Amino acid sequence: MENGKLTIVLAILYSFTLSGQLIHQGHAHNDYEHERPLFDALSYGYTSIEVDIHPVGRKLKVCHDLEDCKASPTLKELYFEPLDSIVKEHGGTVFFGDSTQLTLMVDLKSKKDKSLKRLNKLIKRYDHLFQYENNGYVKWGPIIILISGEPSISTWQAIDSPYLYLDGRANEMYPPKVKQMVRRVSNNIYTISSNSALSEGDPIGVEKLSTHVSDLYNQNIKEVRFWGTKDEPEVWRSLLKAGVNVISIDDLSGFAAFIKAQE
Repeated sequence: MENGKLTIVLAILYSFTLSGQLIHQGHAHNDYEHERPLFDALSYGYTSIEVDIHPVGRKLKVCHDLEDCKASPTLKELYFEPLDSIVKEHGGTVFFGDSTQLTLMVDLKSKKDKSLKRLNKLIKRYDHLFQYENNGYVKWGPIIILISGEPSISTWQAIDSPYLYLDGRANEMYPPKVKQMVRRVSNNIYTISSNSALSEGDPIGVEKLSTHVSDLYNQNIKEVRFWGTKDEPEVWRSLLKAGVNVISIDDLSGFAAFIKAQE
């Protein structure tokens, strides 16, 4: 990463972190689509970021649709290299003076077996960045890699990587060793409620969602997220009321202002 660009970015992150606001409840949905991938989300204080990948040639390309990947940057270029520079400059953390971990949720969009193998190989080259967990032993790292895209159980077990945590599904029956690595559960909001119910603060819809979320926390799930939720303050308010602790966000500045107003 160019030194001049890195210096500017670090100055932004330094000043923002000093303001004391990290957004733990927000998840930068399809982060790579923002004007400054990674840096916009970090500058607002988001602690969860989503990136979609496809294996193209020998590389992992960042893009939503495979047909658009040819000119896209790689995962290494867009995320791993700048994060490596940031962590080094910050003395071992992503956020200056704060040990909060960044969750990098990597969504496998195609050829999931190949994607997972290549990702695991790439992670080993940057293993100082990532949390490691194996048979109850946890080695802290400034970044948690969370795999989304529903890779098959057989694919996951074949990789058997201590660096990879899983974004699971609510009703999936996981083998014990796989379940141990399920850190977040994500589902379509319409499986439980709807945007219209949430935007209107419908007590029945919110209560149904709240019960579902509580059940997941009782299963020792740390994080609960829904996709398909609208970027509206009324929807955000209902999700928080129901206990959802990770909300998918496209409007980074809007949600940052909303969270600030709740303080």
